[in-house]
Amino acid sequence: MIGSMLSLVFLQMEERRLGYSVLLMNKEFRKLSEQRQRKDYQFQQLTRPQYVEKLASLRKELKKVKPEQVIHMTGAQK
Repeated sequence: MIGSMLSLVFLQMEERRLGYSVLLMNKEFRKLSEQRQRKDYQFQQLTRPQYVEKLASLRKELKKVKPEQVIHMTGAQK
């Protein structure tokens, strides 16, 4: 009888310990998910065409292409 009561207490303690482990893993998962969302948003902001153009003009002194500067490569005409 005492053995069964001790095993019951042990099982309840083990259940609680596993519950805390799951809770901690769930918190970590949410934290990593939020961090990934922030990184995705930052990536989207950094790869916007407007941002890339602005960066190219400010840091590399690149200018927009004028239509007369474009060379059209077409196939042989018959």
